[in-house]
Amino acid sequence: HTGLERLFAANGEWASLTVRPAGGSATCLAMLLGIYVDIAARRARLRPLGRAAVAALNRTAAALDRRSERLREPGPGTIFANYHVTAEAPA
Repeated sequence: HTGLERLFAANGEWASLTVRPAGGSATCLAMLLGIYVDIAARRARLRPLGRAAVAALNRTAAALDRRSERLREPGPGTIFANYHVTAEAPA
């Protein structure tokens, strides 16, 4: 997140600039695990079961992220899949 913030700050004059994770660490880990669960389910010809498992992973991870600020906010030991950058031009 600091790299994105630095990139935008160095390449424009912004009235405001914020960089926020799109999801928390639990969501990121669930996304990574979900990829492999989906691949395994497809290979086993159990795609509906795989979809249900991935959906359960995503719901559980989102609930964990909502309950823990440590999982939602960037810091040591956290991991995020992507970020939202909001850069507002001066008026």
